[in-house]
Parts: sequence; structure tokens; C-alpha cells
Amino acid sequence: MKSLTKKNKIRITKRFIKAYLIISLVLVFSFSTAVYFIFSNIILQDVRTTAKNTAKVIAEEVNFIGHENLQNLNNETDPNYIRIFNELNTAQRLNHDIEYIYTMRPRINGKWEFVVDATIEVDSNKNGVIDPEEAKANIGDIYDISCCEEIPKGLIEPTADKKVTIDDWGSWISGYAPITNNKGQVIGIVGVDISADTMFSNLQALRVMMLIVIAITLFIAGLFGFVVYYLLKKESEIIQDGLQTKNYELEEKINERSKELAEYNTSLSKQLIQCATIIDDNRDAIKVGGIQDPNQVDLILINIFKDTELFKTVGEIRSRKLTIDRQLTDFDLMMKFVFLSFKEKLAEKNIKLVTNIANWVGVFNFDKRKIENIVSMMLEEAILREGTTEITVNAEVDTDSETVKLEVIDNGNMIVIGALDDKEVIKNKMNDIIKQGIVELHGGEFGQEMLGKNKNVEWLRLPQDF
Repeated sequence: MKSLTKKNKIRITKRFIKAYLIISLVLVFSFSTAVYFIFSNIILQDVRTTAKNTAKVIAEEVNFIGHENLQNLNNETDPNYIRIFNELNTAQRLNHDIEYIYTMRPRINGKWEFVVDATIEVDSNKNGVIDPEEAKANIGDIYDISCCEEIPKGLIEPTADKKVTIDDWGSWISGYAPITNNKGQVIGIVGVDISADTMFSNLQALRVMMLIVIAITLFIAGLFGFVVYYLLKKESEIIQDGLQTKNYELEEKINERSKELAEYNTSLSKQLIQCATIIDDNRDAIKVGGIQDPNQVDLILINIFKDTELFKTVGEIRSRKLTIDRQLTDFDLMMKFVFLSFKEKLAEKNIKLVTNIANWVGVFNFDKRKIENIVSMMLEEAILREGTTEITVNAEVDTDSETVKLEVIDNGNMIVIGALDDKEVIKNKMNDIIKQGIVELHGGEFGQEMLGKNKNVEWLRLPQDF
């Protein structure tokens, strides 16, 4: 067995460090990702709240009387247009968060149009031309609201976009609020656009901060891991030395087990020889059942011997090595227990059980488990016989010879070789070998008789043997 050399110990150390680093990375990045998404959502909700509240305040403070009369481009010189434009523009200048401020309303065909856009047109790129993104919207300009599902809701209550909107004028989070005329009727919405650049900048700052936190956390985790490794190094070496000792002990146990296995194989070979004898003894019996092919005969017997417990028991009986564990046993109680275990099976088969047992048979000295199994096997075979309707169990004590004789009598048809499944036939014959062998190892007798056409008797006689 190889010992834990320095190379092996280094390998274990590397695995420890690798596992620790992987766990640390997974935990740090999982936590950081969760924190990032939580704070990014907080930033987004903060911008949405600002946009919604700003739109609400402007809708309440600005006078929108005459707004519904502004229908086309010619109305941009209307005093109501100019007044609303100036008030919205003033609100924009007083609130530095607002990039654009405007009013909109739905048309009969379901589309939405701009009414008053308070944008001051400026040639931002200094090219001498007011480009589309620099121009304000005119009365009646159609706006595609497919990107902004919150706009129609703005007719009901103040609201804001749930995500960043990208249009011809840039990237925004917009807030909307309903506007009314002097009769309190909703005539459209006022919208304010807050640039998403600020939000993006905050998110970028958050990402940088998270990277710094990750770096610091990984450094601390690495330092902590190094300290822990250094402190546990000696203890680890002790554990590794202990493992080496255990490995030596395991090697010795494996060698011992190998020897036991070799001895078992030797014993198994002997049992196989005994089984070959059993096969030869039963080969002709199987052929009587109608199977003539020698290969098929051998296959049936080999399948039987896959039942290792049956195989082992027959082998031990043949070699007279089966252990008999004698103990004082109340014969009457043992029989009551056996009868009780067959109660349901007898009722299922509608078989009547008649018991003729002396008032008190007495206490006997035998292997309770093995004798109990034999009695159960005798009852089981009687139940399985075709046509069985009644089973009689007799038990009587011969005081002179100090023995008890037990009989199991049934009125079923005698089992004929070949009448059952071939494997079951051989199992029954092997069971007979087991029953007879165990009874004889107790110093008793076992026999089977057929009295008349439908009277099968299976009996055993056991000495009291104190």
C-alpha cells in the first residue's frame, strides 16, 4: 500500500486551496450579482418615482384651459398655446431633472398626437440646421406608443415607464399624469422625460463599486484562507498520518478477506461437487417429466442452484456440516404459531384445517427455527396440491420412547413429476432432502406415504432429547 508521500500531501493541499477558491468565488459573485440587481432596481424605481411625481405636480400647477382647442399647426400662435408652452418651459427650467416636457392626447383612431412640446429648438451640433432630434414636436405629430405601454394609463392616474424608452430624442424614463379642463374633464396627459444617462451613470458607478468590493472581498477571503490553512496545516498532517495507518490496516483486512474468499471458493468447489451428485440423482426424474434435452435439464438445475440459501443448505446437509442449534421449545406454542401464520392462506384456498394434538405435548430440545420451518414446508406442500380441501395435523407423544410424531395429511392429488413447473419440481425434491436431513440430524425419522387415491401423509418423529 502506498503511503502519503510529500507529493501526495502537496496534491491534497492543492485540492483544498482549489476547492476553497472555487467556493469563495461562487459565493462572492452570487452575492455581488444579487446586490447589483437589487440596487439597480432601486435606482430604476427612484427615477420612475421622480418622473411620476414631477408629472403629477406639473399637471396640477399648469393651467391647461383652451388645450382642447389646439388642433393644428396654425394654432401654435394661439394665446392659449403660447401660455401653456411658457408655463411648461418654466417648469422645465425650474426642474433640472427634466430634459423634455410636453402634452399629448389620444385621437379617435386610437393613435396619439403631440399638442404642446415646450422644447426650445437649439442647434446643438452647430451644423447650422435644426436636425430631427433637435426639433420640437408640432401640434398633430403622431407618436408611436407601442414602446410605452404606460402612456394610456396616464389618462387615469400618474404613472411612469417601467423600463428605459429609446426614441428619436434619446433614452428616457418618462412620467405621465392626466390633465383636465376647467370642467374637470380629462383632455390628455402631460409627459416629462428624464434622461436615462444619469441612471446609466449611477449603474456604471455601482458596477465599479461592486468590482472594488469583489476585489476586496476576494483578497480578504484569500488572506483568511491562507491563515486557516496555516493554522490547520499541522492538524492536517496528523490526519494524513492517521489515514496512512488506516490504509495499512485496511490492506491487512483486505488480505485477510482474500484468504477467507479463497477458503470459501474451496468450500464452494466442494459444494459444487455435491451439487453435481444431486443433479445426477435428479436428471432421470426431470426426464420423466417430459424434458429429454440434456442441455435443458442442466439449465433447469443450474437455475435452481441460483437460490444460494437452498444450495447452501443442501450442501451442508450432504456434508453433515449443518449446525443444529438446540434449545428447549414448547411444542404446543410452536404449533399454534405455525397454524396462525397459515390462517389467511388456508382461508384464501378455502381449505379446512383439522388439528388433533394432545392436550400438552410438552417441551422438547431441538432447533426451534429449523423444525418450525420444516412443519411450515409440510403444510405449504399440502396446500399447493391440486384439489386439497382438508388438511389434518396429528401430533402424539410416545412416552416409552420419549418421542413425538407429527403427521400432515391432505386429500389433494399427489404431486407428479412434471405436473408442476420444472424448477418447482426440483425445488420440492431438494426440500424433501432438507426436511429429511434436518430431522435425521436431530436423531429422528422422516417419511412420506400415499394411503389411497387422495390421502397423502407426510410425517416426522423427533426425540425429546434432553
